[in-house]
Amino acid sequence: PFELDLVRYTVNPTWEKGLIGNAKEFYRMFTCCRPEIIAAVSDPTTKQAIDLLNQVDLRDQVGSYRVIVSFETPLLEDFSLCILQRNNCFNCDAKIVEEPRVPPLAEWPKGRKLDAEASRRILMGHFKGHFKGHFKGHF
Repeated sequence: PFELDLVRYTVNPTWEKGLIGNAKEFYRMFTCCRPEIIAAVSDPTTKQAIDLLNQVDLRDQVGSYRVIVSFETPLLEDFSLCILQRNNCFNCDAKIVEEPRVPPLAEWPKGRKLDAEASRRILMGHFKGHFKGHFKGHF
């Protein structure tokens, strides 16, 4: 059968993980991170951050980032580090892609150097002029 890693490693309970798989994750979270979980859900700001993160689509990295930076607290950091990194409660196992090895560009196809100024212009192009002149001298 086709296995989708997003479903297998999601932080949300899913049918694909099954009752036992979901129960094992909750058990591991609570046995490994009980103090961090209780502290996080007891603090109104951190609880709001967790609730909002649960509402954001898993594929929406920008939405998740906005929630995290808007509601960043030491309790949210402790909660996240305990569950996601120190104890890997969801058994995430992302492999670093080794192939293909693509060297970074050193110059444009027409031979012009890809230097700091060119990099700044690429970055500014992504902002489509919204911050015209705002980053001048920073890159």
